[in-house]
Formats: sequence, C-alpha cells, structure tokens
Amino acid sequence: TRRSFLSKLRLNPGLAYRVITRRLPTGNAVLVARVTAAGAAAFEGAPPAGTELMLDTIIERKTVADLVDSLNDERMPEQAYYMAASGCHLQAFVVERVVVATLASDRGMLAEVNKLLSSLVVTTDLFIQHTRNIEETTILYSAVVRQRGRRLGTRDGLASWLQHQYVKDDTAGGRALLTYSLWEKRTKLMRGEILLQQLWALQLSILPGVGLVCIDYIIEAGFETPASLAAAYTKVPSKEDGKMLLARIPPPTGGNHISKKVSEYLNDLYTAKEYAGH
Repeated sequence: TRRSFLSKLRLNPGLAYRVITRRLPTGNAVLVARVTAAGAAAFEGAPPAGTELMLDTIIERKTVADLVDSLNDERMPEQAYYMAASGCHLQAFVVERVVVATLASDRGMLAEVNKLLSSLVVTTDLFIQHTRNIEETTILYSAVVRQRGRRLGTRDGLASWLQHQYVKDDTAGGRALLTYSLWEKRTKLMRGEILLQQLWALQLSILPGVGLVCIDYIIEAGFETPASLAAAYTKVPSKEDGKMLLARIPPPTGGNHISKKVSEYLNDLYTAKEYAGH
C-alpha cells in the first residue's frame, strides 16, 4: 500500500520530482521548501541554494484499516500528541476510504472508529480530511504543495516567510533558520531524552497558535518553567498587563512579536483559579 501510494504521488503532475522518501520522527509527510539558485539570489540575506526550509504542515494518512489497527494497539493518541508537539501549525489527519461503507459489517467497530475521530476533533488541533480513495488523497497532497508553492515562489513571499522562521541555534547560541535538519534534530530529541525544559516546551507546543519560534521567545525571555511564568503573572500591576506580558517580549531583528491572542490565552490559562488549585 505504501509503495503504490508513493508511486501515485510521484506520477501526479503537481508532485513530480518533489516527493522524497525519508524516515520522519513524526507524521507520514511534512512540507519542505528547497531554496533554488534564483531564490538565493533574490535578495540580500536569502538562504543559500539547497537550504531546506521546514514549512508549517505535517500530515498523518491512515486508511480505515489503519484506524482499526490504531484502536487495537492504542497508538493514535500518542501519534496525535507528537504531531501537536511538532511545531507545525497545520496538522492534517487524512482518513482514506469511506468509514461507514468500509465498516458496514462491523457496527461495533464502526462506533469505536467514529468515537475516536470525534475525540480527536474535540481534544486536538488536527484538521481531519476524509478522502474516498488513494487518488483523492494524492490530489489533496498536490493541492497543498501548490498552495505553499505559490506563496514561496516569489521574492516577496520568500522574504515574508523567512521573517517568522528563525529559532534559537542550540550549537552557536545565536539564531538559525528552521531548516528540515534542525526540525528533525529537535523532534528526535523530544521523542527521546526528555528533560524538564523539554517537557515545558512540549506543554507549550500543544497550545493553539504556539510553535517552535514562539516557544523560543518565551524560554529566552526567562520563563524556563511553568512555575516561572505563573510567578511572573502574579507580579504584573494589572490584569491587562498580564494579558500583554508575552506580547511585549522583544523579538529578534526581523522577527515578529508573539500575538496578542496567544499572550492573552496563556495569561488566562496560568492565572485561572482551577489551574492554581484554589
């Protein structure tokens, strides 16, 4: 099934020569933009040709049979968690084949699969897309690639994208582009050795609108644990100052501030009476 799917992807006109097989630390597919020679020469400071920029999309594809297997071995909650923690804002979950028709002879399993899908909608940020067959899934993949390609295929589009893609460089201590290799390294580390700060980063990463760049801003501002952020909220002079605490963190040169929406959300989360246990 995997071989036939990859074959169909590579034959699609919109995906020809763009499908590369790698072992991903999470998800079935991610979007990566490779900078061309024209892109490297488009403006001063552009990444060199060949740089692989990690984009904001991760996809998990499952046939109905895969969903049944996931229920039996309880893999799906873990997979959904690590997709949420990937730093990708668009987390797409593709369900291939019609659930009702495929499980028509097993009403009990049909009910369990529908219960699982409903739970994912409520408890995660997964965008669930149903396709009837492998051909429709291929068309969906091609559409996503074309849409991202239109944005990044121009000088202004590439320059705008790069403003949001700088994260802390773990080796040099400065800032680096979020390349595929850096994303892969961080994700593998997240799934392997778990330290206190990594747990904090994981907790942040599953919140709406919080990705790797935003997490770096928060930790570099001195909020290295949940307790340090909660303590900061107790010291602000007003409720409005608390809502704007993270939005006022100075971004690096060329970067953007944490959005007011995210700043307000975290303030509400860490100052809620229920969270504090009162």
